[in-house]
Amino acid sequence: HDIGDALLCDVAERLQSNIRVGDFCGRWGGDEFLVCLEDFGEASNAAAAAQKLMLVLSERYEVGDSEVYATPSIGIAMYPDSGDNAKRLIKAADIAMYEAKKRGGDRFQYYSSALNTKLEQREELELGLRHALVRDEFVLHYQPRVDVSSGRLIGLEALLRWQHPRFGLLSPARFLPILESSGLIHSAGEWAISSAFRQLAAWQRHFELPDLSIAINLSPQQLMHNRIVQAVKKSLADTMLDPGCVEFEISDGDIIHKRSGELETLRALRKLGVRISLDHFGTRDVSFESLDNGFIDSFVLDQKLISDVGENDSHQRIVRAAIAMAQGLDIEVAAEGVETMTQLEFLKSCNCDLAQGFLISKPMQPEKVSAILRSEIAGTNLLARGMP
Repeated sequence: HDIGDALLCDVAERLQSNIRVGDFCGRWGGDEFLVCLEDFGEASNAAAAAQKLMLVLSERYEVGDSEVYATPSIGIAMYPDSGDNAKRLIKAADIAMYEAKKRGGDRFQYYSSALNTKLEQREELELGLRHALVRDEFVLHYQPRVDVSSGRLIGLEALLRWQHPRFGLLSPARFLPILESSGLIHSAGEWAISSAFRQLAAWQRHFELPDLSIAINLSPQQLMHNRIVQAVKKSLADTMLDPGCVEFEISDGDIIHKRSGELETLRALRKLGVRISLDHFGTRDVSFESLDNGFIDSFVLDQKLISDVGENDSHQRIVRAAIAMAQGLDIEVAAEGVETMTQLEFLKSCNCDLAQGFLISKPMQPEKVSAILRSEIAGTNLLARGMP
């Protein structure tokens, strides 16, 4: 039985059992639930209800043979202060929930006038996202990855950006949650895959670098649909790329217990020959069974581990152990967020495979990558040049 689905069922049951008869709750999408409490009176009553729900949702879950704990984040929107219709109330509660998450989770947050600007901006961004593709406003920037031992550039991570007509160049942190909640993540993700594949193929041909690789992030929502597999298959056929030069990064390390649809998508991607990588390794839950079953080709050490390896003995031990384990399992290791030579030298001493970060290069436009590739061919690598 799938642990993820079973856990969501248990969460729904606890919610339903702890609200009043006549109140409503339902799954809103992913791991989000919507609770509607009518005729509730004072705002303090909503706080008491939220506190009660947090307590019951935080208790241990027994799912199959596993014990699981959840960290709830609750956003509260009050009618009519937070909105005068269902759509606006839901968006207000969603913004309040993300504010609670941003503060560390395990808390509730009221929507307030102080958050109103965020709501209005979110609505503007959501409307703009619906036209961003046809207006050609999405762009990809690329951050180089180098071989730690030689300093040679061997690959790039493709990073989605939005050139907003009013707000300028936006990073995914500003618009990715909206893409996911609106369902637009699929069309945007397919555009990113097609664009990154075509760009990689152009670089490989022009600079005669057949082994140059690309890494692309996938969201959990994309894994829920088979259309991502068809998009990858089409882009591989269109560009004639070696699928081994393509890597897809996923954030959730518990692959064994993913929902059946996500597992089918991952299996189908692997059948195409592309590589699968675990992102943010060391700061997310990971199933070691997932690492040892051949599903994972590489993982990326999170920058939170890398940032203080010069003085944090605990993080040094974790990084050394993770790299040693990966070597034993024939898994490649990359480190992100490398900003100092001290960090790079430490990674070299651990025999880490790849490094990425501002010490090497910031994410950049394709034209700048082309200039760097010319320098690489001429014998000057990124580390020798210093930060661009």
